[in-house]
Amino acid sequence: MYRVIVERSAEKDLRRLPLDVRFRVADKLRGLANDPRPVGSRKLAGTKHDWRIRVSDYRVVYEIAETVKIVRVYRVRHRREVYPPRRAKGFKEAAIRIVVSVFRMIRGLENPQSALPLGREELASH
Repeated sequence: MYRVIVERSAEKDLRRLPLDVRFRVADKLRGLANDPRPVGSRKLAGTKHDWRIRVSDYRVVYEIAETVKIVRVYRVRHRREVYPPRRAKGFKEAAIRIVVSVFRMIRGLENPQSALPLGREELASH
């Protein structure tokens, strides 16, 4: 049997939920004491001990400490809010293009004669 600890941040999240969802989440939390990896639970990528369970459009994110038999719930939020935002592919290239265009604009304002396209070597020297 595991001990389920609900962090203060998760308590605040629970208070913000609609009442019907709150009752369903509470049932799932009670179930974690008997089985911390119920059917449908998923291990979060990039973490060692973090898991999540789904309750309709909401996610309960928790950590399992096997050695001391503790489940620590630290987040209960809507699925669009619970995970960190993903960066779009090509983000780095787009950022470099923006920086280069800003440098070109600044160079053109300071000295119109030197407003030539910047190469990678010139960009690295700034």
